[in-house]
Amino acid sequence: MNDFIDYSCISMDERGVYCVSYAQIERAVEKYLQENHPEVLLAPQRIPIEEWIDSGEYGFILDMRNIAYPQAKGITAFSKMAIWSIDSETNEIRGIPIEESTIVIDESLPPVEIRFTAAHEVVHIKMHSYYFMRHSNAIAANSNVISLSSYLRKPIWWLERQANYGAGALLMPRVTLS
Repeated sequence: MNDFIDYSCISMDERGVYCVSYAQIERAVEKYLQENHPEVLLAPQRIPIEEWIDSGEYGFILDMRNIAYPQAKGITAFSKMAIWSIDSETNEIRGIPIEESTIVIDESLPPVEIRFTAAHEVVHIKMHSYYFMRHSNAIAANSNVISLSSYLRKPIWWLERQANYGAGALLMPRVTLS
């Protein structure tokens, strides 16, 4: 997983986040697809991201839940944790344990958002494990936004920006659009 981007030549900012450019993310995604799924680079097509997760390719399992955090569409558990989930039968919010190496996606999202969120979480796995393994409370930082200005100073914002861009590059590789 850590060979997705070579961080040896990339600087890290004061918050502990590598300053990866969009071009570097696109190159890393294209290289990953070329090495692991070259068939998807032949022509524009649906990228089977959920199937890749379910196959165990990333070492994570996919768990669909009704996530009770308003700002969170998906959560990647790099270690054991608990999240608040809305029980679909009783509509009650309850804490549920999440095992390490689990991607949790909000099942109430439309299918296109589920796919994008799955790709977004995969990019976190491929690019940001160095950060999330050191900062187990990063989810709390993401779901506790008080103001945009304070949010932009938090490292998580930069990681989310990178994951969003990487998800787009993964689901619609530029090379297929040429």
